[in-house]
Amino acid sequence: MRRADLSPLVVERATDSILDTAAVTIAGAREPAVRIAREIVEAEGARPVASQLGGTFRGSEGQAALLNGIAGHVLDYDDVSWEILGHPSAVVLPAVLAVAEATKASGSRALTAYVVGIEVMSKVARALGPRHYESGWHMTATAGTIGAAMAASSVLGLDAPHAAHALAIAVSLASGTRQNFGSMTKSLHVGHAASAGIRAARLARGGFTGNAEAIEGRQGYFALLSPESDAADIGVLGEPYELASPGLSYKMFPACYGAHRGIQATLEVAARDGIRAPDVTAIRVSAPATELDPLVDGIPTTGLEGKFSMAYAVAAALLDGKVGLATFTDEMVRRPEAQALMRHVTVETQPEAATRVEAGQGRVDVAVTTRDGRAHDASVAHPPGSPGAPLTRADLVAKLTDCAGPALGDRGVRDLIHAVEGLDRASNVDALLESARPAPVAV
Repeated sequence: MRRADLSPLVVERATDSILDTAAVTIAGAREPAVRIAREIVEAEGARPVASQLGGTFRGSEGQAALLNGIAGHVLDYDDVSWEILGHPSAVVLPAVLAVAEATKASGSRALTAYVVGIEVMSKVARALGPRHYESGWHMTATAGTIGAAMAASSVLGLDAPHAAHALAIAVSLASGTRQNFGSMTKSLHVGHAASAGIRAARLARGGFTGNAEAIEGRQGYFALLSPESDAADIGVLGEPYELASPGLSYKMFPACYGAHRGIQATLEVAARDGIRAPDVTAIRVSAPATELDPLVDGIPTTGLEGKFSMAYAVAAALLDGKVGLATFTDEMVRRPEAQALMRHVTVETQPEAATRVEAGQGRVDVAVTTRDGRAHDASVAHPPGSPGAPLTRADLVAKLTDCAGPALGDRGVRDLIHAVEGLDRASNVDALLESARPAPVAV
């Protein structure tokens, strides 16, 4: 895939996605999971050739990709693909930036490699099918390792035979179980996938080999990870590009995407009818099974658990009238009013006929009952930021400012926007990475 193959729409969508991912990665760099991982990689030591976004660390390509992958996903604020049933950019972009910085690749090559990674990841995920995710695999990581390997191979300019070996190597490095959702390890899946993808490409470039049937063989990737899959479903790369159709969904709430329709419906009904939390006696959420599948049952007690709780998501929306980064601290989840209100939330699975939400189909219904016996209803089919309800430019800039502003300052945010928008014309990725470093602290 060449830069000349990319339409203006694909380049525009890629630019927006890179900007969104850089923003959430900078915000995530402050999280404990990233701090712990950084301490580990600093102790390992490495030649400083690749940079952390939102931090000052520089290390190996794999180390930088690991940290940026964790940071990009730990807040669950990164973009979503229904084709992938997961989060493509938080895996692919760290791999691209690390290798591009280390090799002094042009911005155009980096942008093209990003598109390659997203495209390969989405087509592989299509072939894996929803049963792969439903059986417990974390598709973001399992398909993401393949996407990251192909993105890194693109930056390195590997020919077809070497790229095929990178693909085969990546097959044996792919991993990630949904049992770890609601913990730091979910974001580790993403960092590991980005780092492993680079390792696969680098090994292949050096002459390391893999089996030609690693993807489609009797004991290959599809057979083991999704026995019902059909490699024929992969289709043709770029027909259409995932970034163009259906497009990625950009999150307006830093929580599992399965809770977003419920959050939006709750915000709408509360604002429309002036509902206050003390007046509420019951909240009923009715959602498709596919929407509820990644969420966890029970009453959460930590911020990470809260990101995977429909009960907490709608309770917080009602209590605060908004859902943002501050919503998902341990303290906010444990506050007595939230713990009490969550116990009034009932979550129901819609009948089978209404369970598909892919590509914007389906809806989530929220019914709030108040002490006067009245029921207040709202339904949402397209959460803000999805292809059916796309973000405006102002929305994207506001999210960027909220995420990156505390670390970069107003001028730094403007510099980051300028660097990302100019990436396709840049001689390298240095300006983007420099703009993503925290502003010096005044003393």
